Amino acid sequence: MESETRVLRAAGGFGRARRLLAAASWLPCVALGLALGSEPLLTTPPAHHCRPDPELLPPALRALRGPALLDASVPRLGPARAPSPCLLLRYPEPEPHARPNGTRPCTRGWHYALPAAGLLRSPVTQWNLVCEDGWKVPLEQMSHLLGWLLGCVFLGAGCDRFGRRAVFVASLVLATGLGASEALAASFPALLTLRLLHGGALAGFSLALYVARLELCDPPRRLVFSVGAGLFSVLGTLLLPGLALLAQDWRLLQGLSALVTGLLLLFWGSPALFPESPCWLLATGQPARARKILWHFAEPGGVDPEDGSEEESSLVTELDMLGAQSPRPQYHSVLELRHTRVAWRNGLILGFSSLICGGIRAGFLRNLAPSEPTFYWPYFLTAGLEAAAAVLLLLTGDRWGRRPVLLLGTLVLGLASLLLLAGTQYLPGWTMLSLSVLGLLASHAVSALSSLFAAEVFPTVIRGAGLGLVLGAGFLGQAAAPLADVHGRGGFFLHHVVFASFAVLALLCVLLLPESRGRRLPASLRDADCLRGSRARCRPPPPSHRAGSRPERDG
Repeated sequence: MESETRVLRAAGGFGRARRLLAAASWLPCVALGLALGSEPLLTTPPAHHCRPDPELLPPALRALRGPALLDASVPRLGPARAPSPCLLLRYPEPEPHARPNGTRPCTRGWHYALPAAGLLRSPVTQWNLVCEDGWKVPLEQMSHLLGWLLGCVFLGAGCDRFGRRAVFVASLVLATGLGASEALAASFPALLTLRLLHGGALAGFSLALYVARLELCDPPRRLVFSVGAGLFSVLGTLLLPGLALLAQDWRLLQGLSALVTGLLLLFWGSPALFPESPCWLLATGQPARARKILWHFAEPGGVDPEDGSEEESSLVTELDMLGAQSPRPQYHSVLELRHTRVAWRNGLILGFSSLICGGIRAGFLRNLAPSEPTFYWPYFLTAGLEAAAAVLLLLTGDRWGRRPVLLLGTLVLGLASLLLLAGTQYLPGWTMLSLSVLGLLASHAVSALSSLFAAEVFPTVIRGAGLGLVLGAGFLGQAAAPLADVHGRGGFFLHHVVFASFAVLALLCVLLLPESRGRRLPASLRDADCLRGSRARCRPPPPSHRAGSRPERDG
């Protein structure tokens, strides 16, 4: 790790060029916010009821029109006397003036209260994904989340093998093509498949961007630039309903989203705006490729790459020394974590925290809108709380440290979920609402901090795959909610109990994490194993580690 640090310092440190590149990486996060916010917008079912079928009415009622026909055809439910969403009244066949004696399923489709979430047409209304086909909506949600999960795992590993830039550009190309294909989907199964693949491409785009940005920053500024990216993502989420109001059709909205990713590919596909990460090139033994990028970093700061000081060698000298140590590139697999003492445990704990945050969030959201599914209220509240969580991390993450803030957020998360479970029948409505808001805020803070923490404790040689596993665990937790929805809301209470228990268990696990605030990013597996407790301590690796990591440099 020391040799890579000397090279980056010789190239001007966190100079003007690196600052501009790190700030420019915020803008693509707007497109990510648009993509992340599209799922609830596309799948929110609007209020609906069966279309009246005059053929099923007695002869004396078939001439009715308007509200009278609706009253004679559709049963009313509840104190509000709202039309039933899935049933028609059944009449005895022979009698011309008979009264209804039962109900039957819809025969002529549904009437939808539009616009829903700003759209006059959505996949739900186009393919009638309600009533008997209502299970297809959580199936589509699971498919999209599964795509994100698989993309995080496999494309995260690709970041470590082919580089951050290669995965970023390839993911943007795929996201643009798949987004445009979604807008042209001819059937629901086609949409299901495209959403799966599109989620995977977006995951690779997001992960490569996150890792490359983090590796550009020096330790005091990693949190600031990560929080800035999160706020730009929230901005994209907030802009999406406005785009939906303008587009009014989900196909046009998906086309606009594909156009945005295409524009990103046009600009950020250039090496000038998104160069390969020099940290990854140096850690994997590719100083020749890193030379041109480091030259570009050094020039705006007035650093002469060939001129060194008495205390430090020049950039050319440092790169030549690294080139002599590693004549060939050396790639690593995330499976090598099994040979480490500490790094695997850190990843497991952070993945567990991410899983809890993704899974428990659905319980808090359902307490905000327990009866009728709505869109705008939970959508904008969630986006606002995500922004508030980012600001809280900015204020506390560097002042108190990563581990204390993560411990506090997990404690608040566990207490809010347990109080909601215990007081469902006894607490007033405003208390339930306050606890749900507090739990959502804590879940967003813990999720964002777990991602940053994981990126800081995983070594450069497997940072993409390690962070991908942690983020994938979060999407796995999110997929638990639509899985319970496939069979209705019967499993919601058990779902909440399980994740609330996990949150309490996570409190004990967080205490085992090291503190990563202000530390250099570990380059090798051995460097990552040195992060123990509050101070870095490094012991010689065990024989199995030395045998399994033969290409590893001490750095």
